[in-house]
Amino acid sequence: LVETHPAAKGTGSPTYYDGRVYVPMAGLNEEAQGSRETYECCTFRGSVTALDASTGAKIWKTYTITEEPKKRGVTAKGVQAWGPAGAGIWSAPTIDARRHVLYVSTGNGYADPPQPTSDAVIAMDLDKGTIKWVEQPGVREVWMMGCKPENPGNPRCPAKQGPDHDFSASPMLTKTSTGKDILLIQSKSGMAYGLDPDKNGAKVWEYKTSNGSGLGGQWGGTVDGKLAIFGVNGTLSKTPGGMRAVKIDTGEEVWSKPAEAKLCGDARGCSSAQGAALTAVPGIVFSGSG
Repeated sequence: LVETHPAAKGTGSPTYYDGRVYVPMAGLNEEAQGSRETYECCTFRGSVTALDASTGAKIWKTYTITEEPKKRGVTAKGVQAWGPAGAGIWSAPTIDARRHVLYVSTGNGYADPPQPTSDAVIAMDLDKGTIKWVEQPGVREVWMMGCKPENPGNPRCPAKQGPDHDFSASPMLTKTSTGKDILLIQSKSGMAYGLDPDKNGAKVWEYKTSNGSGLGGQWGGTVDGKLAIFGVNGTLSKTPGGMRAVKIDTGEEVWSKPAEAKLCGDARGCSSAQGAALTAVPGIVFSGSG
C-alpha cells in the first residue's frame, strides 16, 4: 500500500530499475471535489514510493510538497480549509543512472499557499528519495475546479485561480549533438522546454507548440536522435491537433504539421486533438488523435 488518501489515483506507470520499483501518485479526485462546500479542501500531496521489486517492502517515500497541510481557515459554511496540497505526479518517473537520480514532473497545486514544487520537474536521489533540485520553468499556480478567477474570503478556493498549466508528461532524458545530456518536456501550457540536468534543471531553451489550455495536457513527446517531436492536444482551441518538430540542441523549429482530417466526422466527442504519447522509429513518428 503506497497511499491511503481517498483522492489518490495512480495514472503514471511505475518505473523499474536495479531491483526497485518507483511508484508515482496523483490525486485525481480532490481538485474536482475541492470546490464542494462540504469538502474540507485540500490535503492530498503527490509522491513517489520506492519498493523492493522482490518483496514489495517500502524503501522510501517522498512527497512533492514537503510541508504537511495545515488549517487555513473556515469557510462561510463552517467547513475547515487545509493547505498546501496538490502537485500530483501524473506520469512515469524517468531514471538517470549516471547521476543516480529519478526525474518526475508535477501537477498544479490544489490549495494555497502556492508551492515551488508544483508545475515543476523534480530530481530525487535513487537511494534515499531526497530532493536534489526543482525547476519550475512556467507558472507557480493553485487551480481548483469550480472556483472563480479571484476568491477573497473563501479559503476553500485559491486566492487567485491559476490557468491549470501543469505537467502531465514524463521528462525525456536524451543527448544533444555534442553528447551532452538534456531533459525535454512539454507542459499543458503548450510550452516545451529543454533543461540542463547538470545545472539543477536550468532552462536551456523553450518553444511554444500551441496556446495550451487546462485540457491541453500532453502525455509525452518523443526523440529520434536529432529532433524532439511534440503532439498538440489543444482540446479547447479552435484548431486542436498537429505535430511540431524542433532541434534537440536549441528548440529551433524544423517542421510543423497541422492536424489531419478527422475520420469520425462531426460525431459527438470526435476530436483531432493529439494528446497521446508519441512514438518514433527511424524516419517515422506516430501520434494518436482523439
